[in-house]
Parts: sequence; C-alpha cells; structure tokens
Amino acid sequence: MAEHLTLLGSANGIITYSVFSTVPLASNPHRLFVREVSGGNLLEGTGIVMRVGLFTPLLSQLSLSAVLKKLAPLHINTVELGTGNYPGDAHCKLAMLGDNNALAEFQKLLSDQGANISALSCHGNPLHPDRARAEHDREVSRSTILLAEKLAVPVVVDFSGCPAIRTVQPRLTG
Repeated sequence: MAEHLTLLGSANGIITYSVFSTVPLASNPHRLFVREVSGGNLLEGTGIVMRVGLFTPLLSQLSLSAVLKKLAPLHINTVELGTGNYPGDAHCKLAMLGDNNALAEFQKLLSDQGANISALSCHGNPLHPDRARAEHDREVSRSTILLAEKLAVPVVVDFSGCPAIRTVQPRLTG
C-alpha cells in the first residue's frame, strides 16, 4: 500500500489537503483501490493506473542497464525498445532469438530493475522500392514479432509505406 499527501491549496489561512492510500487490486494490476480523505470526507473507489513509459532509442548512447537506472527515480518502469531498422537495436538485439542464454540475461536485467516492456519497435519500410532494403526491413519485422512472442510482449510497432514520389518530367523528343 502506498500513502500520498497532496497539498491542494490554501486560502485565508486554511490549508486544503488530500490524503489517500492506494492498493493494487489482485484481479487487475492496472486498477487501484483508493481510500481518500479530503476535507474531512472519506471517499473510496477504484481508479485506473496509467503507466508512463519511455521509447529507449532516445537514450541509445546509454546501455539498457543505465537507462533503467536513470528512469527508476522517476518511477518510470515501462519501456518501448527498438529492435532494428530506424530506431536501431541498442537495447534489444534480435540475435537473442537464437541465443537462450542472452535472452535469459536480458529478461533477468529487466526483472532485477523492475522494468517491463510495453512494445518492441522496428519502424522500417517493408514497401521500399529498393528490393534489398524492403526485404531487410521485412525480415527485421518478422524477427521482432517472433522475439515479442518469446518475451510475451503484446505490441509490435512498425511502419509501412514508400518514400516520397519524385515526379519525372517527360522528355520531349523531336
């Protein structure tokens, strides 16, 4: 159970405050039971928990361990990890698909830090007109889906589309 004291304001020498306690509900970890005392009134009910997360490619210069340690004091324990293509793979390597030891070490790091994964991201361009580029990006997408299954991550983020079309001026011949 967590207890919180929130100062709501003061006017004419009277301080208004709210004290509330939260307890995660066993039936759904994303809902809380809330008991609140506000202005002498006791209010009880449930509320939705919104998890705040971070798209870790923004901190790709740091190791995943360093990112998780930086986020912990901010009470951010949910991350979206890039697995290749545009976001890169600084914090989540697709090679773990074939390396159970690396996969176990990765899962232990997340568990030890109390972190969870909201999504794996592999933004690429599987419809790129360059066939080699398109095939590479499709393979990263396929592998990301397989890794998400192994990690029990319910969301994979991807793109589809083509680069901007250049207009070609017709050549006039005599």
